[in-house]
Amino acid sequence: LKPFWPKPLQDKPQFWPSPGPGAGRSPGTMAKAQDFIKGWPHQELLNYEPFRSQLMESFRRGLELSHESLNYGDGQNGAYMLGHPAFRKALAGFLEKQYGQPVDWQTLMSTAGSSMGTDLACRVHCSAGDIAMVEEPTYYLSFTMVRDRGMGLLGVPMQDDGLDLDVLEQHCKANPGKVKLLYTQPVHHNPT
Repeated sequence: LKPFWPKPLQDKPQFWPSPGPGAGRSPGTMAKAQDFIKGWPHQELLNYEPFRSQLMESFRRGLELSHESLNYGDGQNGAYMLGHPAFRKALAGFLEKQYGQPVDWQTLMSTAGSSMGTDLACRVHCSAGDIAMVEEPTYYLSFTMVRDRGMGLLGVPMQDDGLDLDVLEQHCKANPGKVKLLYTQPVHHNPT
């Protein structure tokens, strides 16, 4: 197994975490996987100069741009409630290439992930008793977010070319005025 560290770190196997009790390895041997579940690097990596200097440089740049990068201020001075305009313009360009149609960047909003976006859409556009449709299969947390709002949930099967539009139409006709949301993952079936 080759380490997945950048080249400068590949000669530093001590950064692999020590095995825990019952790991089936001899004492003192190193595990072959880094624990990224907690979201931070192994503590010994923080003392490795190439990593440390890059981390410090990143912090320095972040502090220099903190007013904008931390989203403080108003729309004129750094706070972008819909997301940074440069990002939204780049996203519009990406989506235009994906769909082959123009996308107005001012109609896009960025969130901290699909869960935040889905919850926000449910809060703004739906009420308890409304119905959301989701494609099958779908992102597992979409069920929870919809149900937590007191909404009903209907599945729409996927076909080779996308949603089964006949089933979608049947759901809409069977629930007139109640279907308020369609949760779909149109780009590579990825919830982000």
